[in-house]
Amino acid sequence: VIPDAKYGDEVLTKFMNSLMLHGKKSTAESILYGALDTIEGKMSRE
Repeated sequence: VIPDAKYGDEVLTKFMNSLMLHGKKSTAESILYGALDTIEGKMSRE
């Protein structure tokens, strides 16, 4: 498994592949990265 481009993590790639619907990896990528950005924003405010 090739690591993801943004974080270089193989686990994120595997999770992204499980999120894919009808082979739309770009959609899965935007969902996952959007969620991680939201979490990062909330964690930095605390």
